[in-house]
Amino acid sequence: MYSNIPRAQANQPFYSQNVAATTSRDNTMRQDIALNLLQEFLSFKKPHSDHIHPQPNNFFLLEEIVNEDSFKHYKFNVPELIQAIHADPQLRFSIRENRVRFKPPELNKETSVQISKKLAWITRHGAGRVNLQYLDGGFLFLDDVLALDNFAGITRQQIEDVVNDNNKRRFEIREDPEGSGRSQIRAVQGHSVEIRDLDLKTLTDPSAFPEVIHGTYYRAWADIKNSGLCRMQRNHIHFAPGESPDDGVVSGMRNSAEVLIFIDLPAAIKDGYQFFVSANNVILCPGDAQGFLPSRYFKSAIDRKTSEQSSVIA
Repeated sequence: MYSNIPRAQANQPFYSQNVAATTSRDNTMRQDIALNLLQEFLSFKKPHSDHIHPQPNNFFLLEEIVNEDSFKHYKFNVPELIQAIHADPQLRFSIRENRVRFKPPELNKETSVQISKKLAWITRHGAGRVNLQYLDGGFLFLDDVLALDNFAGITRQQIEDVVNDNNKRRFEIREDPEGSGRSQIRAVQGHSVEIRDLDLKTLTDPSAFPEVIHGTYYRAWADIKNSGLCRMQRNHIHFAPGESPDDGVVSGMRNSAEVLIFIDLPAAIKDGYQFFVSANNVILCPGDAQGFLPSRYFKSAIDRKTSEQSSVIA
């Protein structure tokens, strides 16, 4: 069932295996198991338990899924499932906060959309799963990316078009500074793995960004008021430097966000929280040791549809 999972060579003594490589293989194996179980669950191959409550738009709650017997058998938790979904090279699932569904086919009709999603996966999450290594700054060699099975039939020109046409400037292509003549590509933010030297600028002067906003959805707002914002499986919580302009495009926030949370940046910085600015002007915060920015740093929250102000006190 899991024949595609890398295994140690039969004649390789256990004591000679690199511990890090073994751990990586174990993680990959668990991710593959989790993804296969999610595929079965969302395909309704087995009846769901009574505690499963389907959500609008074909979503299911991850905290309910992990209590299904097949997931409990492997002791999966919600963060582990989120990480597996981000690492899925087949891009089968859509995830929104703590909910998951099959990715609707209409989301991937356009070739450029498919390429953009594949680029996001390989440059932000998945290089280790296909035996590539992120260079300093998160770069990968473009020819290595194009050689992957997942990019079969995709040309360099198509990649360049997606990078140049991306209105949020998520990706960057450059020539190898070492002079090899090879091109390199990276995502400028949004990673779930550790990246060295990502060229983030430390934000020390809050007056440079009078508005710092996190966009979220009605379904998540109650939990956020209670617990604060969480980076989840990403390295940072993402913020936009102001509301969307007339064209609706702003880096750091989904255009479909329903609730806008305005952050008290001076107070958060004063209390020791770190903030950074990415190359595409997304404001990033790793949060505290647990990855949270508490709700006491929320100045206000606005319902984007009605323009009504919402209480930031749970």
